[in-house]
Amino acid sequence: MLAPIRTGSAGRVVPSGAGEGRPGDKGARIAVAGLALALAACAPLPRLEPPEVVGLAVRNIEIRLPTIRVDTELTLRNPNAVTVSIASLDADLEIGGERAGTLKLTSPVTLPAGANAQVALSAVGDAAIALTGVGRALGSGKPLDYALKGALVLADGRAFPFVRRGQVSAPRGP
Repeated sequence: MLAPIRTGSAGRVVPSGAGEGRPGDKGARIAVAGLALALAACAPLPRLEPPEVVGLAVRNIEIRLPTIRVDTELTLRNPNAVTVSIASLDADLEIGGERAGTLKLTSPVTLPAGANAQVALSAVGDAAIALTGVGRALGSGKPLDYALKGALVLADGRAFPFVRRGQVSAPRGP
């Protein structure tokens, strides 16, 4: 069955129901809403401040030649107003200027908004190389420098490089 035709102003032919909320208007509104949602999905991710490594504590050093294992505890801080999930953390640990090993996160960590979290990590490396730096520091009587250099990768794929440096006092003689 054909739709009735009527004549609009200025003699134009207008299908019946035009401008009266035709069923086709609903489809157009749905299409526009879908397009708006698709564009919103392409919007950039919210700007986040990088999570920070605010503390590094060495809990244990185990030497079993030819390897050295350094157990550490990192304190991570989330300066953001939203919770962030850290998918990976890879960092090189240097002691006395020598590479002592690599720290890797074994499972994801969730950092609550505006809070700190402790993460236990172990570095395994070459004992001969690591002990070179330790021996140099002990022989000089100066504090032992350490550095942790790496990157935190969030669950959404954003990566944040970091460097944490510090010193450990040299042991005193008898």
